[in-house]
Amino acid sequence: MLLSCFSGGGVLGRLKVTGLWCAALAVGAGAGWWRFEEPTILGFLAVGQGDCAVFRHRGLTVLIDAGPGTPEFDVGRRVIWPKLRALGVTRIDLALLSHPDADHVAGLTSLRRQIPVRKIAAMSHFREHGELRFWLAHWRVPEGDVLWLEPGVAFELGAYRLTVDALSLEPGAEDNAGSMFVRIEGEGASALFTGDAGEETELAMLRRRDWRAEVLKAGHHGSKTATSAAWLKAVRPRAVVISCGRVNAYGHPAQATLDRIRESGAATCRTDRDGDVLFQARRGDFVRVR
Repeated sequence: MLLSCFSGGGVLGRLKVTGLWCAALAVGAGAGWWRFEEPTILGFLAVGQGDCAVFRHRGLTVLIDAGPGTPEFDVGRRVIWPKLRALGVTRIDLALLSHPDADHVAGLTSLRRQIPVRKIAAMSHFREHGELRFWLAHWRVPEGDVLWLEPGVAFELGAYRLTVDALSLEPGAEDNAGSMFVRIEGEGASALFTGDAGEETELAMLRRRDWRAEVLKAGHHGSKTATSAAWLKAVRPRAVVISCGRVNAYGHPAQATLDRIRESGAATCRTDRDGDVLFQARRGDFVRVR
């Protein structure tokens, strides 16, 4: 699978990556964005009861989920856009949607009115999903701007690789079980996202690859049914970030989950209490700077 790569002036070039399901997002040793000296950042944005994270490296930006959104509160324009602008983001090169739940995708509605979004990507098993189809139609996204990913796809982003994986979604299964897993790795630093996947999905995914990562986003906003002890043991994170809203109706994060994280030896970061959580790549690690 060979994909074009986009940056400010258009296509930068093409790169064939070995493997059945591989894709290149950005390539070219002589491409303009290689001159960027800005730091590589990984940010978990406080968007209330929802998920939104940003990874920025060498002038390219990947958004992982886009937060919630309602007619009463325009999260994309009022919350996410100002935060991205403060980080120096002027466009989103790739928006990865972990699954179709509104608290992960609805914020993209107004965000797309504020900032260009080059490509939107979701797992192929959600291609005919009614809720996701509704959002894509609502956003008026051309079909050519949507990437339907198969498990195992990898995006090359400068010195980093973003590996995307998921279990096949069986008929009748909850959408959470088909959540996108995203592992970011490069320059010695690593991070892992699991959408709203629960313990059963985590255990099944353990057999697929090495998931070790320094920074882990807790599954399903810190629900008691995710971020299991077995998952924490396999990932071995130094920091676990929980994205949830203040005094939310679901009781997230669950005390049982907080206990498991503490017992694993990892530090806990919470957007409901800490606000935005920001890491910067330094000397082979993601170091928390906010």
